[in-house]
Amino acid sequence: MRSVSERDAAALLEVAVELASLDDARAFPAQFLARLGRLIGTDRSTFCELDRRNRRVVLEANWEDGVETLIVDEVGDEYAWELLKEHPVCSRRVASGDWTTPHAISDYMPLRELRRTALWNEMYRDENVNYWLDMGLPMHHGHSRVFIFLGDTHDFGSREKLILELLEPHLERRARDADLAAAAVEALADVNEGGEAHDVVLATARGTIEFASPHARALLRTYFGVADGTLPVQLRRGTTVVTLPGGRLTVRTARVGDLLVLLLGEEDARVDELTARQREILALVARGLTDAQIAERLEIAAATVNKHLEAVYKRLDVHTRTAAAAYLHRPGRGETVGAGRYGLSTGVGE
Repeated sequence: MRSVSERDAAALLEVAVELASLDDARAFPAQFLARLGRLIGTDRSTFCELDRRNRRVVLEANWEDGVETLIVDEVGDEYAWELLKEHPVCSRRVASGDWTTPHAISDYMPLRELRRTALWNEMYRDENVNYWLDMGLPMHHGHSRVFIFLGDTHDFGSREKLILELLEPHLERRARDADLAAAAVEALADVNEGGEAHDVVLATARGTIEFASPHARALLRTYFGVADGTLPVQLRRGTTVVTLPGGRLTVRTARVGDLLVLLLGEEDARVDELTARQREILALVARGLTDAQIAERLEIAAATVNKHLEAVYKRLDVHTRTAAAAYLHRPGRGETVGAGRYGLSTGVGE
């Protein structure tokens, strides 16, 4: 049975506490990456989010020798993307779909063999990257999100992998909280600008509702019995899902300054009868994609898309794309809609 030392256990607890109390718009700011790198035993650490389908760097934050570099929303270098196909860890993650298990390059390839690859000679030789350990979070909106730790003189072993395994749930929770806070800020800005606010509720930290449209109040009354203008305790943090006959309401709550911002989304329960692939296709229909575009996105035949949609129409008892898409998220109730470690950055914004 694997176990951590007393010193590592104390350090893990400190990092978990720090994660929970981070006051930063970014999920994993540079100072946290530095702290995480020290725990792993390196001063070269990275958090990278990639839109792999569109070959785009969404975010890459690097911490090396006390210096931060940040890459945001850039087109990836095509040659580098091709080289990544021979990356011993990345290629296996793409093939298996397992992003959360820590792996080192040395798990699959000794250093002498790595140094014979075009990957090492073209991307890592000049940076003196000889050892690599990474661990990711679950895919998010089709994006991979990976923590990367580099070494020049020493490899990473079972200790470092166990530390990352134990931290993964805390890192995942931090990423979810940061995503929710960003969505809440966007919703709050929309309310301040007089935009659409069907799905937004603003409340004090004690749960007193300061703003909610009649539609939002009706949802709170129907699903939670809220009648006195005060939120139940369960809605004051995190995500809550309640299902009633014919419908399901998801409430996501984030703190923005002194306010609680609640994002409400109601779905028709009949969507639950669809398969995962049918829901995926329906979501793309709701975004306005044609059958051909969906087929290209999912790498399947257009005829297959059409067959799935026919099954969707039958299950939902509708006859058009518009009517089917309306069941996914009812109108007004939908979702708020230098070289890096991977060597993908071109320095040109998209």
